[in-house]
Amino acid sequence: MYLQSLDLWQVGRAQHRAVGALGDADHDLGGAEGEHPSTVALAHTNLARIALRDGDAGAIERHAQAGIEASGEDLYARSRAVHMLAWAAHTAGDLARARALFVDSLELRRRLGDRLGQAVELSNLR
Repeated sequence: MYLQSLDLWQVGRAQHRAVGALGDADHDLGGAEGEHPSTVALAHTNLARIALRDGDAGAIERHAQAGIEASGEDLYARSRAVHMLAWAAHTAGDLARARALFVDSLELRRRLGDRLGQAVELSNLR
């Protein structure tokens, strides 16, 4: 039991350091001249995923919104960010909004021909 607790503590510390490093990298990407917007959008989506694991609805929403804003015309990056925005709403307890956003993400994934993504969203809508 002690080893499990120690392992969890170490994993938690490593994840905390990773979040800080990703945040720094994300800030650097946002200001990098000529940086592809999709890179910034996907970085925010990944930060939203970490926040989801932590149950932090506010952070999920902030990063998902930033991902949507950064995605530009990239439907792939946008679909991932919208998916995470749906999870932000779900985590915050706004199930009607979450459902509407999962439907939006499903439509984006259909437009992309992303069959696995469609299956994921259909599962989220069950």
